[in-house]
Amino acid sequence: MKKGIIFYFLLAVTLSLYAEKTILNDDGSLDVVETEGTFYLGYGSKVSEVKFGSNSPKITKIILEGTAFIHDYSFIAECENLEVLVLNTIMTENLNLDFLSKCKKLRVIAFDGVVHATKLPNLANLENLEYFAMTNCDLTSCSATLKHGKNLKFINLCHNKISELPKPSSGDNALYFVSGNIIKTSKYKNYNFDGNIRKRLAEEFWAYIR
Repeated sequence: MKKGIIFYFLLAVTLSLYAEKTILNDDGSLDVVETEGTFYLGYGSKVSEVKFGSNSPKITKIILEGTAFIHDYSFIAECENLEVLVLNTIMTENLNLDFLSKCKKLRVIAFDGVVHATKLPNLANLENLEYFAMTNCDLTSCSATLKHGKNLKFINLCHNKISELPKPSSGDNALYFVSGNIIKTSKYKNYNFDGNIRKRLAEEFWAYIR
């Protein structure tokens, strides 16, 4: 019995050397969980607040889906090593996402059903970003996405309420997916209206399509 207790204690200590401690405010009670690389909260979660145990968490991927009780998402900015951020069905009012400009290593930002975003991150500051998606987000304009880093190859704005597509800059080589919007055609080659975006989207980003 004692050997078993010692074994599990040593295992817990070993894991703690590699995992991040994350404090969750879950319906009034505080839970401490170990996070290794990926932090995920899904539908049905009652977590209202997230705090990381270190000043610079080693988390590289965050996936939040239907987190109805979280109203402040600025904790994400603490993850300086973050490469992938997925937010699905986030209904928080007046959601300011400008803090994401601090996450310089982001390669993928994928938002679906984030309908109350009042301010988007400055994509020009995210030089490593390769894929950006805001689908089913009730966007009426895509002008905020026109100024971006040179590595951004794919911008997915499908199924919004965009009625006008501005002229991209002369050096803009990004491909904009815009099917399912009010506007149905454009003279600019950067805009793609084909509903099957996998035809033109690199396979490494298929996992982020909903």
